[in-house]
Amino acid sequence: MTVARQIWVLLLLSIHSSAGQHDCQSLSAPNLCLQPTSLTLFPLSLSLLCCRGLGAWANFAHTKTNLPTPEVDSFVKAAIFSTLTNVNFDPERFVEYVVKADDYLNLIRNKLAQAGVHGRPSAAALPWFDLQNSPMDFSLRRALDGKPINAETLEKLGEEVSLQHRREVMGPQNATLLGLHELLTYGLKGVAAYAHHAEMLGKVDPTLDDTFEEVLAFLASEAAADPNNVLGMCMRLGEVNFRVMALLDEGHTSRYGHPTPTQVRITPVKGKAILISGHDMHDLEDLLKQTEGKGINVFTHGEMLPGHGYPELHK
Repeated sequence: MTVARQIWVLLLLSIHSSAGQHDCQSLSAPNLCLQPTSLTLFPLSLSLLCCRGLGAWANFAHTKTNLPTPEVDSFVKAAIFSTLTNVNFDPERFVEYVVKADDYLNLIRNKLAQAGVHGRPSAAALPWFDLQNSPMDFSLRRALDGKPINAETLEKLGEEVSLQHRREVMGPQNATLLGLHELLTYGLKGVAAYAHHAEMLGKVDPTLDDTFEEVLAFLASEAAADPNNVLGMCMRLGEVNFRVMALLDEGHTSRYGHPTPTQVRITPVKGKAILISGHDMHDLEDLLKQTEGKGINVFTHGEMLPGHGYPELHK
């Protein structure tokens, strides 16, 4: 890989990382974005821990057997994507994702047992997960030990695997390694978002799902203690991102036609209106159909601007 291509791959990952952290702060009206609190950030951290474990077991199932896990693959993309967006930090949503991840983990284990498959993904004792079991061994019900499953109890568990805790445990001497972990994690969030959108348009590539779960397994392995290994995985994920973007482009063009240069009105229109943001063209399509003929103007914002160029949406 050329140096220029390496820089471009890392740039794609860093764009995903910065987008996930700073969108709220860029808004001049704070009430337009729900600011995250410990009640959402810590369960979010727990959700990512569960996804690492689930991804590792799914990766084990795929590499050791031909056992398909389409429902798990779909869930992993949606769950990781949910930790990227910062316009709907709902504590109950993360409770649902953590519970589902725990249920899917048990489902995979049962399917492997029924198929007569022995063994398991290797579980390393990683220092940054010192207060909880390895992601491969994590069990929500066991960790709660009879306590109710709600946002408050998940907040306490999530704090033990949060970025703040991992920063304290790893110390300043491992700041670069922690930063690379986060770069890879945020890159995965962005790639999962694109793949999720492509799936909503009927486009799925199981080999890409395998890669996402391989990255999750890697983040829960001893190999992730070496900065060179983590950087190499970042480069690999950046390469995969090109394939995901191509898959999403195929989903867009096959459904909405090839985009063409289009004039966009930038002045307000009097009357009732809905502002839509994000980059889910399927959501935009649904909204346009729901508001058609009702006298409601739909305004696009940010990444939705390209929607004007697709013939089937523009009409």
